[in-house]
Amino acid sequence: MPSRQKSFRIAIDLDRPDGSYYPDDEVNGTITIESPKELVLHEIVAGLVFSQEYQLKATSARNTLPKWDKAEHWYHREVLAIDKLPANFKETFPFAWRIPPDASPPCAGKIIRNRWLAMVQVDRTMARDVVTEVELPLIVPPQGSMGGGEFYDQRVPVPAFMSFSLPKLDYIDGDKLSGELNVGVHKGELDVRGVRVELVRREHVSMPGGKTRFIIEQKVQLGGKSDLQAGKPQIYEFNLQMATNGCSTHVTTTSEVTWMLRGVLDRPQSKDVVAEQEVFLYNGSARA
Repeated sequence: MPSRQKSFRIAIDLDRPDGSYYPDDEVNGTITIESPKELVLHEIVAGLVFSQEYQLKATSARNTLPKWDKAEHWYHREVLAIDKLPANFKETFPFAWRIPPDASPPCAGKIIRNRWLAMVQVDRTMARDVVTEVELPLIVPPQGSMGGGEFYDQRVPVPAFMSFSLPKLDYIDGDKLSGELNVGVHKGELDVRGVRVELVRREHVSMPGGKTRFIIEQKVQLGGKSDLQAGKPQIYEFNLQMATNGCSTHVTTTSEVTWMLRGVLDRPQSKDVVAEQEVFLYNGSARA
C-alpha cells in the first residue's frame, strides 16, 4: 500500500497480501522508497508494531466527547536512512520480522482497537512526520481445550438457582454452541415475564481514566410469561452461532476483552435473576 507525500513515495509489500499470519510466524516483504527530489530528514525507520488504541472517560463535565489514546510497541525496528535522501533516490529494502509467540489478537471494538502493523515512519527535519502502515491479519487460536460441564456463578442468595450445561468453554468464529440453561428448585412461585440467554462482550480499558463497556451480541428468548412452579426444576435448551465480531478474548497492557453467557429470568416487578459464565472466543483455529 503506497503512501505519497509531495515528492516522495513509500510502498510496503507483504509476502502474504491476501493471507493470514499466526503467532511466531515470520513476516517477510519489501519496502520501496522513492524520492525524485532531495529530501532532508532525521531518519526513516521501519518495523513490526503492536498498536493499541483505547477510549478514556471525558475529562470534564463540559467536555463530554470521548478521548482516544494510543500505545505503540515496536517489536522490530530498523533504521533505513538518516540525514537525507539524494535526488532521484529509489531503493528497495527487504525485511523479515517475527511475530512474538504470545502475540495478542487484533480487536476492532467499541472502546478498544488493537492492530498488528508493518510500519514505516519518516522523521523529517522541521516538517510533519509521515507514517505508512499495512495491517497484518493475525489469527490467534485457542491453546489447548477447555472441557464442558455444569457451570454457575451466583454468589449471593437468589430466589432461583441457575446454571449452564455446556459442552466446552472455548470457541472459535463459526462454532455452534448448543447448551442448556438450568433453573433449579426454588421456594414459592416466581412471576417471570420471560427467560432468555445472552452472549455479552465486555471491553475494559485498564489504563487510568479507562472505561468499561458491555455489548449484548446475541439474545435468545427461551421462554415466555410463566409462573415457575415451586420445587420443580426447568431446563431450557439454546443454540448460539459463536462469533468474535472483531474482538477475541484477550488481555494486554492497556485493555482486556472477556465474553460471558448470561442467563436471565426477567421479572416484571422485581430484580431480574441473573447467572453468568465466562466463555472464551478466538478469531480462528490452529493452522492445519
